[in-house]
Amino acid sequence: MRMRQKVVVLTALIAMLSGVNHANTSPAIGDARNVKGRGCGSKVMVCHAAFYRDTVATLCQMLVDSSDGRFTSADTYYIGSGGHTTFPVTDWYNQGCRAILAFTEYPPADTTALGDSLGRFIQLGGGVVEAVFADCTPNQIKGAWRSTYAPFRVSSPSGTPGSMGTVRQPFHPMMSGVSAISVGGFRTGNNNGSLRGPNCVSLAEYTDAGLCLAACFDSAGGRAASLGLFPLTYWQSSASGQWCRLIVNALDWTAVGPSVGVTVPNGGETWHADSVYNITWTQTDNGVKDSIYYSTNGGSSWTGVAFLATPPAPLQYAWTVPATPTTRARVKVVTWNEDDGRVEDASNANFTIGSSGGIEQPENKALPLAIALYQPYPNPLATGTQLRYALPLQARVELHVYDVTGAMVRRLVEGTQPAGYQRAYWNGCDDRGRTAAPGVYYCRFKAGDFQATQKLVMHR
Repeated sequence: MRMRQKVVVLTALIAMLSGVNHANTSPAIGDARNVKGRGCGSKVMVCHAAFYRDTVATLCQMLVDSSDGRFTSADTYYIGSGGHTTFPVTDWYNQGCRAILAFTEYPPADTTALGDSLGRFIQLGGGVVEAVFADCTPNQIKGAWRSTYAPFRVSSPSGTPGSMGTVRQPFHPMMSGVSAISVGGFRTGNNNGSLRGPNCVSLAEYTDAGLCLAACFDSAGGRAASLGLFPLTYWQSSASGQWCRLIVNALDWTAVGPSVGVTVPNGGETWHADSVYNITWTQTDNGVKDSIYYSTNGGSSWTGVAFLATPPAPLQYAWTVPATPTTRARVKVVTWNEDDGRVEDASNANFTIGSSGGIEQPENKALPLAIALYQPYPNPLATGTQLRYALPLQARVELHVYDVTGAMVRRLVEGTQPAGYQRAYWNGCDDRGRTAAPGVYYCRFKAGDFQATQKLVMHR
C-alpha cells in the first residue's frame, strides 16, 4: 500500500478549502455521518474505505455546499475492513438518494457485494461515481459494477503529479465550469482508446494522455462515471476548487436518470387478440417521453407498440392486442428524460396472448381509469389524423378542431357516448368540406367537467 499524505495535512488543507472547522476525530467503524444542506435536490451517499473517515465527512460538507442546492444532504458509509458488508441501496433510493460516490484507500470489506449493490442502485434509477482507488488493484470494487457499468478497466495508479491535458468534450455537463485541474498524485483510469466499452467516453485526459480525468457511461438509463482521482488528495492549481466542482457535476449528472416500472401486464395474464387492454406503468417525474414495445419470445426481440412524446395521465396505454398467439409475451416501457438519459423496464414474467375466439376474462378487459385525451397520430399530419380518448363512464362529449385565432374549423364529436376507449378521425377539412390550410390547429376535448387540448400541425 502506498503511503498517503498525513491526516494533519489533509485535514488542514481540506478544511481550508471548505471553510469548515474540522476536529481530528474519527467515528466508530460503520457509523454514518449525515451532512445537511439547504437545497431541494437529491441526497448523496459517499461509500468509502478511507483511513481518514472524519476527513470524508468534511468532503461531504464541501460537496453539499458546492452543489447550489442540487444535494440536500450527503451521508458517509464506511465499507473498509471491519465496516459494512451489506449495502441497503433500495432503502437509500426510496429515501431520496440518487447518487453514490464510491472510492477506496484500503480494500473494501466485501468487494463483490459492494459492486453488486452499486449495480442494483443503477438499475433502480440512481447513478454511481467511482474514484481512486476503486478502479485499481488491490482495492478495486468488483461485482456487477466492474463487469457491467464501470467505464475504466482495472489499471495501476500513478503516484506522480499531473494536470489536465486534452479536453475532449468541454460541453458535457460533467465538465461545466471545469477548465484546469492539477492533481498532486494518485491518478488512474484508461485513455480514450482503451475504455471498457463503446458506451464509455473520455471527457478529458491528463497531460501524459495515458490516464483519463473523467469518463462516463450511459446505456439504457444506467449512468455511471469514473473520475480517475482520489477525492481526499489536495489539488494545487490556479483554478483551486475545480476538482470539487467536477465531483459535484459528476454526481449531479449521474443522478438525473429517470425510473420506470411496468405494472400491467407483469406476468400470468391472458389477453386475447383483437381486444383492448390497458398497459400501465409507473415512472419518475423527470421522464418526459415514453416508448412501448412487446415481445412474443420472452424478451429476446421486441416490436414497437407506441411512441408517446409526453407521458399520458394516467400512465396507461390502451393496446389493441395483435393476432400473435404466444405463451411468452412480455411488454416493455422505455422512458427518457430531457437530456436523453433513458431507462427501461419489462414485464417480470411471461403472459399469454390468446386467439380472438377465446373466452374473454371480464376482469382483464380494459376499462379506462380516468378521462383522457391521447396524443393524435400521426402528428404532424398531411391528410388526416386519429384522435383517441378514454371515458371511464358514459358522458357527453365535445371534440372540436380550432385554428390559432380560436375560430372553430371542424366539429368532430357532439353527443353522449358510452364508457370505453373511443376514437374520431379528422381528415384535414373544415365543416364545409374544404381542405384546411397548412399551419397549427388545436383539438379541444370536453367530457363532463374534464377539458383537454392537443396541438395539431398540418403539413401539405
